[in-house]
Amino acid sequence: MPNMYSDSDDISYTPSTEPEDERMETLVFPLNVHESIKASGGLKKSEKTGIIISFWIFGCAILAYFMISWLRPVVPGHYILITVVVEILLQLTVGMYLLRFLLDEKSMMNEVGNKETSFAEFFRIYKERLAAEGTYPFDLLEMNDGSYAVFIECRLGHNTNTRSENTYHANRQVTEILNKSGIARKVFYHNEQFKNSQAAEDLLNIVKGIDDPVLFASYREIVQNYLNIAQDSSNVISCTYVLFFQTTIQKDEMEMTINSIMRALTEHENCYREVEILPYEEIVEFLRGVYQLEVLDMGLARVETAAKKESIGSAVRVLKIYGKSGKIYTNAEFSNLRSELLKESGIQN
Repeated sequence: MPNMYSDSDDISYTPSTEPEDERMETLVFPLNVHESIKASGGLKKSEKTGIIISFWIFGCAILAYFMISWLRPVVPGHYILITVVVEILLQLTVGMYLLRFLLDEKSMMNEVGNKETSFAEFFRIYKERLAAEGTYPFDLLEMNDGSYAVFIECRLGHNTNTRSENTYHANRQVTEILNKSGIARKVFYHNEQFKNSQAAEDLLNIVKGIDDPVLFASYREIVQNYLNIAQDSSNVISCTYVLFFQTTIQKDEMEMTINSIMRALTEHENCYREVEILPYEEIVEFLRGVYQLEVLDMGLARVETAAKKESIGSAVRVLKIYGKSGKIYTNAEFSNLRSELLKESGIQN
């Protein structure tokens, strides 16, 4: 497949051309390292809570057994009542403290206190910049700190030993490009949304080209079922790079950097069947999937950020200007500065 991306980067790599039957090493990619680390990282919080509660109940049962055995000959008429009272007191004291610890009471109280806080403010999105505007040839998001976020999705496909090695070197080239440019990034591994892929679009185009009404209806049903199965049951992993261009130099070289990355990922055959700079609609779908939201209102996210920006005052204010003639110009705030300093810190000079 011809490469549509130009490149000015000096990183080069010669792909492996050895026959597959002569290459016996293990595939090095794809490997979901994040999931492997999480799986080996120990028990989940819910599992730990269940184990601790089970031990607590078991301990209380043993305590009740020994108390009944000890109190029966001492107070034969009231040993059961005494045991029940002791168990209740134990649950109201130690049991309550243990429950508050397991439920992380402080975090829950903070959550209740912030229940009016909109989730939209955590996106940090100021506005979208679309390719249709003509500034850049791809869609991106401008964040509330002024940085630009570009989303590149790599969809996994057929893999062999040769493709695996080429993928390793492609990923290495991408890392070197990003490190050399100082680009901040996040990498997400998530289930692929097949309905947004080029393969799904090809299937739909085939349906559109069928003239026979019976064949059209049958094939459309087959394709729809295929898409539904892929949506509900597919576990194909997709890799999405979120790149943050923060400085003026990085923004000026953004197109060149993106072209270098796309060339590294598409120049040679590897396990990526499709590499795409996500358009705005798919960026929204990606964020919705990452945050596990039913609906993502981008308008609300932008309003939250814009409101914060408008409420932030200037970080630097000019209080006094010295003219070349020796005359000093002050504004109204300077006259109150001394009294404010004395009031706050007691500074005399």
